[in-house]
Amino acid sequence: MRKNILLLVLALCTVFTVNAQNKVDNLFFEARGGFMNTINGDDYAGHFTGDFFNLQMFGHITDNVSYRVRQRLNKNPFVADNIFNATDFLYFSWQIDNNWSLDFGKQEIYIGGFEYDYAPIDVYYWSDFCNNIPQSYAFGLTAGYEFDVNNSHEKIMFQVANSPFSQGDLDKHLSYNLIWFGEFAYWWKTIWSVNYVNATNNIDKQYLALGNRFELDNMYLELDYTLSSTDYVGSICGKFNYNYNDKFNFFLKGGYDENSYISVLTQTEFEDTYTYFGGGVEYFPLDNKDLRLHAAYYHDDRNEDAHRIALGATWKLNVINNR
Repeated sequence: MRKNILLLVLALCTVFTVNAQNKVDNLFFEARGGFMNTINGDDYAGHFTGDFFNLQMFGHITDNVSYRVRQRLNKNPFVADNIFNATDFLYFSWQIDNNWSLDFGKQEIYIGGFEYDYAPIDVYYWSDFCNNIPQSYAFGLTAGYEFDVNNSHEKIMFQVANSPFSQGDLDKHLSYNLIWFGEFAYWWKTIWSVNYVNATNNIDKQYLALGNRFELDNMYLELDYTLSSTDYVGSICGKFNYNYNDKFNFFLKGGYDENSYISVLTQTEFEDTYTYFGGGVEYFPLDNKDLRLHAAYYHDDRNEDAHRIALGATWKLNVINNR
């Protein structure tokens, strides 16, 4: 199977017109670590953490064929017969013309919502919906069409990829995803999707995900609403961010998740709700964004006595930067 995929990639690459030298545009390492404080009633626990250590690479094979790689160097690469477990991105993108594009390889499974679209290294705590997706990256094929409406660049993409509930290379489940990166106005951006997902328990899932971002000067509000036709009833996630002088980001984030599922043993329906909130500040001490300091607070109603405070830093080490 892997040999067939490699041969397909090589065959496709040979038909492209070579107008540029095969080169790496950007190669860098990025990391995040810090000190996690947990206060649970009268108990306190604190420890240093190493959260992320990633290698990222962007490049071109020709003028109209680019590629991207993101490898998590601190994640177990071999899980459930999946030799690409630690690989988020490993794909090439063919820009067919000014509108059409085709992506093949390991890529993001396109589910709508702004929270879901963030890189994990930029998120300090997640909604229940995102936490319950086993994998957000999988091998697949994506066709995209970009268009210009009132000077706004919007894109519709259709993707066939392995299911987010797949368990390694031997799993045959797929997902079918239609997503729109849109803009109703200069102050209202969207990431909306409809998704049909095969699950490993032979129960298919359908998602309707509506991500909205409202921008005004140096602040924005993100509101995500996700609805599922099966055991997951719905999720609402909101984030408010205020940027001061390009040096500070102040943010508040919270949400509400409702689950409903039927016990296989008793055929009894259960419901579960989950509320969470928090906030924090990010500080960029340099003129660029290569170093970020953060302090974030988080609390949820499943652990009513637990309060978590994360202090830390995210930093970037450029190796090649031709952008």
